[in-house]
Amino acid sequence: MKAWFVVVILGLGLAVSVCWAVDYSGSLSSSDVPPGVWVSGDWQPISIEWTVSETAPGTWNYQYALTCGKRSFSHWLLETSGTFEKNNLWNLTGNCSFDPERDIQKWDERQGNPDLPDRLYGIKLTPLGGSVSTINVAFDSDRPPIWGDFYVKDGTGYYAWNTGFTDPDTDPLAPPRDGALDYHLLVPDTGGTTDIPEPGAIALLSVALGVLGLARRRKRR
Repeated sequence: MKAWFVVVILGLGLAVSVCWAVDYSGSLSSSDVPPGVWVSGDWQPISIEWTVSETAPGTWNYQYALTCGKRSFSHWLLETSGTFEKNNLWNLTGNCSFDPERDIQKWDERQGNPDLPDRLYGIKLTPLGGSVSTINVAFDSDRPPIWGDFYVKDGTGYYAWNTGFTDPDTDPLAPPRDGALDYHLLVPDTGGTTDIPEPGAIALLSVALGVLGLARRRKRR
């Protein structure tokens, strides 16, 4: 095998791996000014952090961490698109569980979610072993990220949600990025793929052109 061909293969493999390394992270907190999380009563501070990574083409890993300073969490709702089903989520880890047959649906106040600002389609996650003050959960999905909402409550009737939940303009349609957007977080969308960030595409093109140029120079010698 010619040396230049090996270089081309290795270079393209490196470029593809760079393009796959799509990663977004952000956070919201009731301690932000203005608050990124709205909290009822004195159940605060509450914060939520997230990281969303494309681990392979069409596969996304979602990681969330919720922390509260007082009391503890009873359950929380994570918004998804209205077509999200149990087959769109796998490899759930952390200190929460859910029933795939019952806990992915449209939720309202009558289902133990006091003052839920609006009906929300998504996943209900319940801490293992009862109420906890910190939730850490991760899962894989074939749904790329989009901006959405969450709702969480404790066992005594206190509750909280991202401030953007009550935005009359609903969820932003902007592409995903680091940080929060209009007090929304990243959640699983309806399907398909998101655009590869420009730096990754440039890296792929640059490496490919570079190794092909090297091959041509060697051929002329």
